[in-house]
Amino acid sequence: MWLYRGKLQRRTQLPEFVAKLNEQVQVDLNQELTIRTILQALDQLGQRLVEDPLFFTEALTRQGLAEEKIQETIQEAVGILNQEALMKKIQRELGGIPGEIEHINEEQKILEGWLPVGVLGHVTSSNDPLIGFLSLVEGLITGNINLVKTSVDNYEIPLLLCQALLEIEPLLASRIYLFPIPSTEQTLLGEIFACCDKIAVWGSEKAVSGVKNLAPVGVEVVSWGHRISFAYFTPSGRNTEAMQALAKEVCLNEQQACSAPQVVYFETADRKELMAFAKELAAIFEGVSPNYPQGKLSIAEQAELTTQVEVAKLAEIMGDQNVLEGANYRLFVKFDASLEASPLYRTLIVKPMNRQDIISKLRGFRHYLQTVGLSCGQSEIAEISSKLYATGVTKITNPGQMLMGYTGEPHDGGYALAHYVKKVSLSNQSLPRGLALLAEMKPPQPMNVNTPVLHKEAFGKQESPTANGQLIIKSGGSSGQSVYAYHTYPDAAETYRSTAHAMISAGMRADDRVMNLFYGGELYGGFISMYEAVTRVGATQLPMQAAPDLQFVAKEIKAHKVNVLIGMPTYLIKLFTEAGEQLKAAKLEKVFYGGEQFEPALQQQLEKEFGITIHSLTYGCNEIGTIGYVCEYCKNGEHHLHPTKYLEILALDQDEPVPMGETGRIVLTPVNGEATRIKRYELGDLGRFVVEPCPCGRQTPKFELQGRFGDSFKFATNLVSYQKFQQILAEHYDYHDFLQLVIDYYHDKERLLIVAEEYFPDLEATLKREYPEIKETLQYQLGIVTQQLQEYQISSSGKMRRVVDLRVASTLSGTKTC
Repeated sequence: MWLYRGKLQRRTQLPEFVAKLNEQVQVDLNQELTIRTILQALDQLGQRLVEDPLFFTEALTRQGLAEEKIQETIQEAVGILNQEALMKKIQRELGGIPGEIEHINEEQKILEGWLPVGVLGHVTSSNDPLIGFLSLVEGLITGNINLVKTSVDNYEIPLLLCQALLEIEPLLASRIYLFPIPSTEQTLLGEIFACCDKIAVWGSEKAVSGVKNLAPVGVEVVSWGHRISFAYFTPSGRNTEAMQALAKEVCLNEQQACSAPQVVYFETADRKELMAFAKELAAIFEGVSPNYPQGKLSIAEQAELTTQVEVAKLAEIMGDQNVLEGANYRLFVKFDASLEASPLYRTLIVKPMNRQDIISKLRGFRHYLQTVGLSCGQSEIAEISSKLYATGVTKITNPGQMLMGYTGEPHDGGYALAHYVKKVSLSNQSLPRGLALLAEMKPPQPMNVNTPVLHKEAFGKQESPTANGQLIIKSGGSSGQSVYAYHTYPDAAETYRSTAHAMISAGMRADDRVMNLFYGGELYGGFISMYEAVTRVGATQLPMQAAPDLQFVAKEIKAHKVNVLIGMPTYLIKLFTEAGEQLKAAKLEKVFYGGEQFEPALQQQLEKEFGITIHSLTYGCNEIGTIGYVCEYCKNGEHHLHPTKYLEILALDQDEPVPMGETGRIVLTPVNGEATRIKRYELGDLGRFVVEPCPCGRQTPKFELQGRFGDSFKFATNLVSYQKFQQILAEHYDYHDFLQLVIDYYHDKERLLIVAEEYFPDLEATLKREYPEIKETLQYQLGIVTQQLQEYQISSSGKMRRVVDLRVASTLSGTKTC
């Protein structure tokens, strides 16, 4: 049986399907599939291997693997399929996510990115049961369609894992074809290779040569050919633990992997010392080898071993070598230093080596060398490893770890993924100003979200991750309730990158001189996020932070010819108010704000007075990073949705979408990478989709922020709104400055304090006339409304808290706030 677009087919149908393969992959190339979809499916397959390993264990047992090797194979597969590990591999090998074409040069409007080569062929070997599937994984995470040719005798594992993967995500069917075809089927293989843009071959020189002969002209063959690995011991590194580890590595998979040791060099020129080392090693094999039952060898394999042993024994008679043989292992002790291949199946060749001869004796094999298990003294590591690398060796590790790898590990001296993608560029004067990602010009793909909405309170109660390498930041926000967000460093880097995209779209340029006035410290992420983002834009940056000495800040702005300020509206307004004269003499051009909204009338006033432009820098939050960005046509409060996020706007009273253009709760889901535990996150903001197409030409959804639904609150039994107070003060007192509402208790009644920059005459009468709910409260003496000047409560993140409800705190303490 074989797999064609996710469906098993009969062997007799193979020629018929291969004949129309080229036509089918052209159809498949039209189907876009996000890396997010692929990564999540692979991650779920890894989870299944953890939760239900039996289906995989049985298949590995049929392959003849020992129990310990089975468990190691499962752990290896689980580690490779982990979404975070895959993202780390992608970032390490490519520096960016395949499929994302992003800004690199604003002046010339140049975008660059990695795209899949298209159709990737895989010719896999039979020496590792996982190799076919792991090669496929590398093709999948680079976005390719994969035509995998396995051996007829070793296709069960790849087929089993492919079927399990397709059960998880049927959309991957267009990316997976599996052909268990013998190499003798030259015509069929030639037709398959004709569909490929590149072919990865795992196997011998003969296998690589055979594929090259069949591949069409211009189709590159990436060779992951057979390699030879060995161990190297010095007298100071000769110890029982390292020798036991070496013996185990020889027995574990019968030396079938390229990284398995075939030769062990002992650093000596004395035959007696070499024999003493070999005899000690043989004694260790006697204890280790029985722990790993050997599978049955074929007649040909057994014949080859018998021949090699008999030839070695003849050479022993002549004094050219010695044979140390046990029940199921063999040590051939030879007295020359040249490298040679072992007949495998627990056959280790023991040879002497002079350190000064390493390069001259081994460099001739440089195209075949791979891994060395080095056991030596600490002071010897640098010298010996330098010589080994010069011979062509690409990996040096400890004996016992030669078969092991790590996340993002190079293979045979290079990164695999770079072979499976192509670097593309796009430049066109018709692109919108400040375009950061080509994805902004595409409508978003629909996303299947069926998990419950995650409220901010529930987010804060989630179990904290304990993994290493995290950035922990705190969000106080306008709600005043601290929430801690845990980000891996790759996720944090993705946030900085997307924030830089937002900066570019807002109008920041590499030739700007930017003063960073965001708040920092106390676990808040604003300052460091903006710092990192500005470095990615490439602008000159002055990391001032929200310093309290405003005159000093203004002086530095002028002295360093700063033309761009970034910061929180609360701080920026205070800076322009108290140091305005100095700022008028500076060279300011642009002000970008984030963290809260800028009052429109005040924004216009400052723009006119100081000759500057003021724009939102980005809309985001500490928990999930950058959410929105502005273009030149965005009005105050409007943002485009960043392609890394999926936005829903739900009704206030139920978790259902509101009609397009109507106001509702903003609920977000990260699309790529970041914290898979965060899905359908309710930020506490209100907004609406902007129905009209944006003149900038971007296809990403556009939305308008309309305050926080926490800004509506119960006061003396009536529901009232911050926005309504803001509207009344603007219309009747021409007031557009800071405004904060504080609710507490006063003499057993609820009190509403209106905190502002000025006193409003006849405010009570105005409220009775304009606000029925407040009129009812005052008329029936259910609550008290009063005024207070300038004593604002501001969070340590620098945000003005619009509504401060002290009633709960007062009740818990058993007192009333006066």
